[in-house]
Amino acid sequence: DGNPLALGLAAARAAMLSPVQIEKRLTAEAETRLSLLDGRSGAGSVSSLRDAIGWSFELLGTSTTRIAARLSLFETAFDIESAEQVGRLPRETGSGTDVLDALDALRAASLVRTSSDEDGGVRLLMEPNVRAFARALLRNDPLRAEIVEAFVHSMGATAKAALSPLRPGLRARS
Repeated sequence: DGNPLALGLAAARAAMLSPVQIEKRLTAEAETRLSLLDGRSGAGSVSSLRDAIGWSFELLGTSTTRIAARLSLFETAFDIESAEQVGRLPRETGSGTDVLDALDALRAASLVRTSSDEDGGVRLLMEPNVRAFARALLRNDPLRAEIVEAFVHSMGATAKAALSPLRPGLRARS
């Protein structure tokens, strides 16, 4: 991810692991990656990447944390509209934090990055280590099945919209 804390924690392992071994662990599953980046300093300090990410999540409100967990389903960059479809289920309308406000809080906390797409829209990206932490939170969400369904629906609509210029007879459905 280019995270300075992660780089420092990985470098601290250089006495015991070769660069190839460190790289292999950094590209492994999320739990292996986060355990490699587990520091060994005293209590009360942020000594691991997991601690740093957890501390950042603790500073967010409950609704923003819930939305971040839901957004962890996106493996790649996503747009605001997709985030809104996945971040807030239809039956939750009018309750809790607005998805746009949550996205802004996540960006301010450096838990998502933004960039511009070729159409001038904003794309968001959750880095792999943050995504792994947030996805662990999603496992405990009682609405997980509905959230995954909303994600699949969002991705289907995105795919149809992307294909429509290529296939004139194909129309995006809601």
